[in-house]
Amino acid sequence: MTVMCVKRASLAWLIGLQLVACGSSPLGKDAPSPTENPETLLPAPRDIDESQPALVNLESFMIFDSLVPSNSKTLLKQDLRRIERTSLETGTDNDIALKELLTLPDLKAETLSNWLKERVKVMISDKLSLYRISLVRQNERRLFVFPQEQDSAPGDKNVLATMYGMALYVESKRFRGLDTRNSYLAIEVNNQWVHANTQRNGVMMIGPALFDPRLQPDKSNGGAYANSALRIATLFHEARHADGNAVSMSLGFGHAICPSGDYKGRPACDANANGPYSVSYRMLKAYIERCGSFCSEYERRFLETAMLDNLSRVVPPQGITSLELDTKPESDFPKVDITSFQLILLRSSNGT
Repeated sequence: MTVMCVKRASLAWLIGLQLVACGSSPLGKDAPSPTENPETLLPAPRDIDESQPALVNLESFMIFDSLVPSNSKTLLKQDLRRIERTSLETGTDNDIALKELLTLPDLKAETLSNWLKERVKVMISDKLSLYRISLVRQNERRLFVFPQEQDSAPGDKNVLATMYGMALYVESKRFRGLDTRNSYLAIEVNNQWVHANTQRNGVMMIGPALFDPRLQPDKSNGGAYANSALRIATLFHEARHADGNAVSMSLGFGHAICPSGDYKGRPACDANANGPYSVSYRMLKAYIERCGSFCSEYERRFLETAMLDNLSRVVPPQGITSLELDTKPESDFPKVDITSFQLILLRSSNGT
């Protein structure tokens, strides 16, 4: 391995990361004003019952990095409890569409929880310069730790989340192609190495916009049902980025360049019918149907605006019917036991 490859890899991660960075929501501009028609507002949203046991305990499977703020962890854990206890079977046409989209037999809470658990496993901060990335070389029994990037996550303040583990997996594949001695990449989370030997390593970066009150329907209560619905739709959106394979050109379900509208020229659309924006559209549609007394009229309209924004981003090429891509994942690389490996810190591009 040469240090030049390390430098190129750092740049490639940032490029690849932008292809699966999700957010850039126009909700602050297009959402209904909370002062519109105040007489139509329903009673304030109430917390749903989270006291009942769940068949799948998502929180016990999820790793939250220490850099993730405690209030963000609290809200995400609440979101997970709601996923575990909320069936999305609404008795509407959306049921059939969502089941086909996720390839699920039903939309029961247990089924949805297991689908998410398979794809999202580790939550990290957007302060990427604080994480160590290493290249695993099994035969040499060494870990080469790359120089840390000084920048934070690519993108802007409107990024909600990123399936960062997919970018690491794609780079693992590239490194294996450069040199047969390379095994794969790993990222250090809570002083433990998470292996990118599989595309479903589940490392998700939490973006700066996920908890921004300006982009939420209830700006005073972060744990409100409507806010949870937006975050949960984002989790499932990111989970779709863990699907696909290179043979079918669907690996990671990367976003396409938007041909027009507010996102023209940006990788913020999907050219296929079963990509991440279709997933978040259908998830929001289901949660709106389940809203009931948990949402005010304003919050319902806010969610509907978000739902339609996601739908507007599913844009097939002109004259082509939107295709459904193959969601089957690739085979994993053999996982390496690195507990006794030598750690080698690469400090600069010239190897010093």
